[in-house]
Formats: sequence, structure tokens, C-alpha cells
Amino acid sequence: MGKKDKRILITTNHMSNFAGSEIVALEIAEAFILKGFKADIYANYTGSPMKEEAIKSGVRLLSDEPYPNPFDYDIIWSQHHVLPILLGGNIKNGLKKPYFVYTHLSPYQPFEVVGVFSERLLADRYFLNSLEVKNAFEKFKLDDDKIVIFYNAAPVKFFDIEKQKNEKLNNIAVISNHLPEELLKAIDICKDRYGVEFKIYGSQNQVVRIEPEHLEEVDAVISIGKSVQYAIAASRPVYCYDHFGGPGWLTLENYKLAGDMNYSGRCTNRKISAEEIAAEIISGFATAFSDINVIRDNTLQKYNLDTYVDDLIKAATERDVILKSFGEEELAILESERNIAALIAQESRHIQDLRLIIQHIEALIHQKDGQLQEKAILINEFEHERGKVIETLLALDNKERSLIGHEVTIQKEIANLMKTVSQLESTVAKMRASTSWRLTAPLRKVMALFK
Repeated sequence: MGKKDKRILITTNHMSNFAGSEIVALEIAEAFILKGFKADIYANYTGSPMKEEAIKSGVRLLSDEPYPNPFDYDIIWSQHHVLPILLGGNIKNGLKKPYFVYTHLSPYQPFEVVGVFSERLLADRYFLNSLEVKNAFEKFKLDDDKIVIFYNAAPVKFFDIEKQKNEKLNNIAVISNHLPEELLKAIDICKDRYGVEFKIYGSQNQVVRIEPEHLEEVDAVISIGKSVQYAIAASRPVYCYDHFGGPGWLTLENYKLAGDMNYSGRCTNRKISAEEIAAEIISGFATAFSDINVIRDNTLQKYNLDTYVDDLIKAATERDVILKSFGEEELAILESERNIAALIAQESRHIQDLRLIIQHIEALIHQKDGQLQEKAILINEFEHERGKVIETLLALDNKERSLIGHEVTIQKEIANLMKTVSQLESTVAKMRASTSWRLTAPLRKVMALFK
């Protein structure tokens, strides 16, 4: 395999969000790019923010026609039954066979079951992300020699983070696209009661792709699934709990069983209250902190994505296989499978279109709700001011009534005074008209001279 010619094609149903299978596809592409490969991802539909992230990583993201030809690549990484669309019309006897890796990431999702025909004919390896998936797939009778459990391994960059040194729990990163109510309440309890700070990442909160810097700045992680391997690689204690429940803090006693179930939380079927979660987060951190570096050392190789990438490159390089001859019946079955896969792709795009319409409607509703809330605030402010005006008017009215009352009292007092004055004036007039007043007039004049 010439250095300039090394190419990997990754096929998956969707490349839209920062979630499970999309992150796996992107990390595989990035890991192979670091090894000198050119990486293409073909998806039935693409969208933001994953589309921009793939381009930023140097990945060529493809969707719909013209379809890439799988036989132009050295390694094929297949997810979600998309590959049959690309095989149809391109399979020809005598072609050099790429190294086919078929990947399955869940024991129960319909998209993750083993393919009907071409997968069994072409698979060189089956990559499963946990022992749980392997056990669930026993019914499909796969060749056990071809099965590799890759444990949702983390990119090497997460192993370069400085080991955790802070034995005090101050900051926790919460990584989830489906936070349960009891965990949200437990977070509030830990904030209010114990002063722990939280950074919450996921579709319900801050939407980001988790990178090493998001883990460097925290003392621990609450999550399930793929983020757990990130945290272990970074030597950050993990509280494993989400919508399936979970075992809580990972310790030397429980991490193996939890890992067998892909750190999904399904290892215990344990759901507890917000108060119990908060108490565990605080009381169990010391043990988790003590155990995390040992857990990291015990899983160092199997949780490192480069372990599997190097193995695939070695296996693909060391062999030169010509595609087996297919009979007419086999080619007809491959064509039928291609038609089924194309129908699934079409329905997936329709579902995605409906999701986008729903998101648009929800955004409009949210916008309208925001406008209604703003109007409600303005109405409340208006009613508050109106109330204040009414109170002022009532006070003025009461004051006016009081003043009117005072005015009536004053008018009565004035009338009484006027009556008194009139009586006094009448008395004085009578006194001046009296005989005694006239007789004493000379005496009053003499008295005035002595004043």
C-alpha cells in the first residue's frame, strides 16, 4: 500500500450532531489521518455542527450521489448498513479487496444489528464497542476470530492530559444529551449545600465537542458511554449515572462490570433519588480519586484508539486479497440488499427533514414564548405602575375629601366669628348711643390728656 495512496472510507447513517456513532466515525477518520491516510466519510445525511467539525479535521464528508466506490479505498469502516448502497454496481470479480471492518455500537438499536448478506461475505473484522454487544450478538453466529472489542477507545490526545492532583472536589463536568431529573436536582443540591461548581455539556445545555481542555479544568466527570473513556484516559474520577441510572463513582470494585456494559449505567439497573446522588457525589469522591490512576493504568492499552488503528493498518498492509468470484444469485442478492439500504437511506433523510421542521417549529414556539414573556413582563410593569397611579389618585382623593372637610369646618368657624363680630358691633353701637356714653364724653377727653 503506497504511502500517497492510503485511503479509508467510513460509512454511517448520519453525521449531524456531537453524539455516539457520529463521534466514533469522526474519531476513526482523524486517527487514520494522523497515520498518513486520507479519510472520507459517507453518510445518508449530514448537518451542523458535525459537518463543520469534519471539514475542520481535514475529513471529506460525502452524502448522496455520486457515490464513492469502496474499491478505491484500502480500508472500509462500515456503520449502520449504509455500505450496500455503495457496493451495488461496483462489485466485479478480480478486484483487489479492501480491508472491511464492520462496526456495531449497541446491543439493541436496529441500525446496529449485523447485516443480512454482504457483511457476512466481506467482513475481515467485526468491531464491537463492548462485551455487552458481543454477548447480545451471539445469536448472529459471527466468526469469533474476527471479533474485536474496541471498548469505545479514546483518541490519544486524552491521554496527554496532566493527571489529576486536586484531592478536593471543586469542579465537575457533566456530559450528557439526556440528563434525568434526579441528577439535575442533585446538581442543584451540591451547588447550594456544598459549593461545588458544575459545567454542563450536551444537547440540553452547552453544545460542544468534548476536547481535552474541557477535562483539564475540572476535578471529576459525571457521564455515561464514550465520555467515560475520555475521563479515565485523563485520570479524572467518574460518577457513572444518567437516564439508565448507574453504579455511581467508578472504583476498582465496579469499573470492570461497568465497562463490560459500555459504561451505559445498565450494569446495575440502579436509579436513586437526588438526595442520594448528591450524598454519594460528596462522600464517594475520595475513594474514586484514589482509584482512578490505577484504573487508567489497567486500561491504558485497551482504551487507547491508536491500539486498534495501528492493528488495522498492519493487518491491511500485510495482505493482498483478490475479491472472490460472485455468482449471479449472489449478485442478485447484493442488488436486493442495495435497494433495501437505499430505501432506508431515503427514509432516514425524510426523518431528518421532519426533525429539522420540528426544530424550526420549536424555535418559532420558543421565540413566540419569549415574545409573550416579554409582553407579560411589560404588562406586569404596566399593571404595577397603574397600581401606583391608582394608589396616588386614591391618596389625593382622600386628601381632597379631608381638605373639603377642613374647609367646611373653617367656613363654620368664620361664620361663627362673623356672627360674634356682628354681635360685638351691635353692642358697641348701642353703648355709644346710650345716655351714659354721652354724659361721660367730657371725662374721657380729660383722661386722654393724661395718657
